[in-house]
Amino acid sequence: MSLEINDGMERIIAAFEDGWASGAMLGLREVPSALEPSLHDFWLDGFEAAIVERSIDDISLTVH
Repeated sequence: MSLEINDGMERIIAAFEDGWASGAMLGLREVPSALEPSLHDFWLDGFEAAIVERSIDDISLTVH
């Protein structure tokens, strides 16, 4: 049981990180077709987190 939970968490974290990497590199906001549907929201959350982080960095650069 523990291994199944760990595997699931690893897949969730990987989906978030992949989305974040895509957002950080100005990638397209398209969930990879190979990603299982249950992980789409995690990928999108990662993508949006990277976009927000980039926006904050841009604001910081213009203020200084």
